[in-house]
Amino acid sequence: KISDLVKAAGGFKESSFSLSSESLQMEKSATATATASSFSAELEYSFIFRIEDSVEAINFSLGKVLESTKDPSNIELKNHDEIIIVDSLSAEARNKLLEPILEKMEILSSLKKPMHFVNIIGAVKFPGKYPLPKGTKLLKMLNVAGGFKESAYILKAEISRYTQQEDQTTELKHQTINVKSLLEGDESQNITLKSRDTIHIFTSPAWLERYSIELTGEVNFPGTYTVARGETIGDVIKRAGGITQYGYPKGAVFSRVRLREKEAQQIINIKERLRAEVGNMTFRQQSSTNPLSATDPSQAMAIVEQLGMAEPLGRMVINLEQIIQDNPEQDITVENGDQLVIPALNKVVSVMGHVQVPSSFIFDSSLNVDDYIDQSGGPLQQSDDDRIYVIRANGSVMLPNNSAWFSRSDKSLEPGDTVIVPIDTNYSDPLDTLTAGTQILYQLGVAYTAISR
Repeated sequence: KISDLVKAAGGFKESSFSLSSESLQMEKSATATATASSFSAELEYSFIFRIEDSVEAINFSLGKVLESTKDPSNIELKNHDEIIIVDSLSAEARNKLLEPILEKMEILSSLKKPMHFVNIIGAVKFPGKYPLPKGTKLLKMLNVAGGFKESAYILKAEISRYTQQEDQTTELKHQTINVKSLLEGDESQNITLKSRDTIHIFTSPAWLERYSIELTGEVNFPGTYTVARGETIGDVIKRAGGITQYGYPKGAVFSRVRLREKEAQQIINIKERLRAEVGNMTFRQQSSTNPLSATDPSQAMAIVEQLGMAEPLGRMVINLEQIIQDNPEQDITVENGDQLVIPALNKVVSVMGHVQVPSSFIFDSSLNVDDYIDQSGGPLQQSDDDRIYVIRANGSVMLPNNSAWFSRSDKSLEPGDTVIVPIDTNYSDPLDTLTAGTQILYQLGVAYTAISR
C-alpha cells in the first residue's frame, strides 16, 4: 500500500520526490514524518503514476493516508507504480519532478491508452503542464498550480476544450468561469476537467507592476518616483517640485531600459557584421597586389573586439524646455526604469577629435564653430573638414552649414555643446603614396628592361 512505500522511503519530507513500488529503495533523506497539521494543499494532489493497465495518474490524499492507514486513499499499489508528491515551494524542483513523468506518459500513450493532462497558463504561481487524474475538478487543479497570483482577475477565467466529433474532427470550445463564485464555493463553476483542457487565468486589466522613474540633479526633490500608467515626464517633474534655479533643461539626459536593451542588441549585430567585413578584407588583401592595401586584419579585429566593451546607454533626446512649458507634443509617457538627470548650467564648449589641442572653453555667444576650432590650434592634416558636427548638451546632433554660400556661423552654439572634428578615413599619407609609386615605377622599369632584351 501507499503507506508502506512511504514508510520504506523514510517518511514524508516537505520536498519533491517520487517513490517507485518496483524496488522500494530510495535515499532516506527525510528526518521525520510530517504531522497532519503541517500538510500543504499540494498533498491533496499527490498522485500515483500507473502504467500497468493503462497510462494514468491516480489522485489520492497523502495527508489522509499518513493520518490513517485505514483511509480509502491508502490503495494497493501495482508493479511499476510511482508516487509523486508535488512541492509547494520550488518551481524548479516541481518542473524537474513532473517533466520526466509527462515525457514517459507521452511515450507510453497510444490510441487505446491516451495521455491525460491539462495546461494551466496565466496568473497562477506555477503555470505549466500537469498530469490529470480522473475526476479532478478545477479548484483542486488551480491549487496544484500554487494558487492565484496577486494580479489574477477573479471575475473571469477561461477553459479551452477540444471535443472530438463523430467524423473524427476536433472542435475547440471556450467556457467562461467566474473565479470569484468558484472561490466562494459555487460548485457550478467547479467543473470536472477533461484531458487536454487549457485553463487560462487572466491578469487583471487594472493591475500594474510597480512603475518607477528616477529623477536626479537639479530638481527640488530628487529621488525615485512611483508612477501610474499614463503619467508623463512633465507630471513627475511637477511632483518633484520643478527644476531649481540652477538647472539647465537643455542639458537633460533621459535614458530608458527598453532602448538600452535595443542598443545592446544593435552592438552585437554591428560586431558580427564587422567581423564578416574583416574576414572579407583579409581575403581581398591576400589576393591583391596593390601595395597600398596594407591594413593589418589583426588590428582591425582588435578594434572590433573593443566594440563589445561598449556600454549601451539607452539615451533618448527630449526637449525638456518644452515639456516643462506643458507642450503635450513634446511630453512623453513614463516607462518602468526610466532615468532623468537634469544638470546645472555649465557654460563650457568643448572641441574634440582631430584638432591640434582638444580643449574646453568658456562659452561665448559671439564665437562660432570655426572660432572654437581655431582656439584649439586648428584641424590636423588628417581631419575631415566637410564632416564637422556638434553634439548638443541634450544629445542631439547639429550639422553646421558647410556650404560655400553660407558660413558655419548661421547655426549658433549653446552652453554644453561639443564640437567634433572627425578623421578623414580616405586620407593617405603622402610618404606612403610616394613609396608605393616608386615601387610601381621600379617594377615597370624592370619589366621593360626584361622585354627589351
